[in-house]
Amino acid sequence: MHKQTEPGIQAGLAITLDAHLEEQFDGFNDSMDALFTNSFVDGFRYFVHPPNTVPHLASDEFTVSPNSVAYSAISSDRYVLLPSDQWGNCTDDYPHGIQSDLPYSSGNCLALCKAKYFMDNCGCTPALYNIENREFDSSCPRFELRIIGTKECTPYETYTCIDTKLSEHNKITGKLEYQPPSCTHCAQQCNSLVFRAYNSYGSQFSQGAFNWLRSKNSNWTIGHMKANFQMINVFYRDMAYTEYNQVQDASITQLLSDIGGNMGMFLGMSVITITEICLFFSKVFWLGFSKKRRDYMYSKKINEKTHEREVVETVEKMKVIASHGNLSNLVSSTSGVTFKDTNPDENVEFRINLKELAEQLDSDSGYSRTEEGKSRSSIQKY
Repeated sequence: MHKQTEPGIQAGLAITLDAHLEEQFDGFNDSMDALFTNSFVDGFRYFVHPPNTVPHLASDEFTVSPNSVAYSAISSDRYVLLPSDQWGNCTDDYPHGIQSDLPYSSGNCLALCKAKYFMDNCGCTPALYNIENREFDSSCPRFELRIIGTKECTPYETYTCIDTKLSEHNKITGKLEYQPPSCTHCAQQCNSLVFRAYNSYGSQFSQGAFNWLRSKNSNWTIGHMKANFQMINVFYRDMAYTEYNQVQDASITQLLSDIGGNMGMFLGMSVITITEICLFFSKVFWLGFSKKRRDYMYSKKINEKTHEREVVETVEKMKVIASHGNLSNLVSSTSGVTFKDTNPDENVEFRINLKELAEQLDSDSGYSRTEEGKSRSSIQKY
């Protein structure tokens, strides 16, 4: 079945495999090493993974041997990560130098990266990395191989290229060691689907199974089926999946709220305080960079000191007059002074010409004032 509609083994996928062990190459005596010595059992390896992706060959493999049945109950998890422009580190695009029609995944990117590495150094790539199954066009020049097609290396070509071009001497052991490409630019995909399989196994086909298989092909003998046949059952154990979403730990609003809360609690600051501080530093910087501003502030300070000194001098003279009891005489003799007869309960208003008063005081004390700094003021008393 191409799509399972309900959970359980009855709605899943069942595959019967024939290993044909009579065609297997192996050593015949102790003097010859066995081929494919990394496999210690007969049978098949199978992988459960999303379509158009390369499985993790070292960790996602399952093995089934002849005259046995494997049951793989799978569940799926989906991971949705944040891209780099949202504080994440995933991507949906192939890095520079790698082009493919396959959807992006870290496994596909690693396979294509290694295929490109072999094409650049050996002129061909092992079949393991030729995931697009492109045909090689021998009429195309070398620099177009990456775009038009990929040539698959034979086992001998792969061995020769690794031994002569891709291996380096280890300074410690003194032996040649293959240095695979790092491919660190292949980042995790942003949206990935991962299958997790729960396996169980059964051995020895039943007699009913042999009868059913022989009904499909009468040339299959029981001996051949016992020695070569195995069955795989892959099915969903449930029709739901778990989705994991990566989100930002703190948004911009939360970050600003935390900063404002801490500043208000520990420093007593508010938005108005921050605005005042910004204005203060802006004025300091303006004063440091602008000579015109510095001259203006200096002249303003001089004028303020001059005005303050004049006010102090006037007040001191008024105190001296008040202490001698001459204020009433000066007031009566000063022009521009008017009195109004009023009742005791009413406000009394009189005006004094401070200019004439100051001139009279200066004449009495022998003090001479210049025209600068003279002013006309009025005093109101109620």
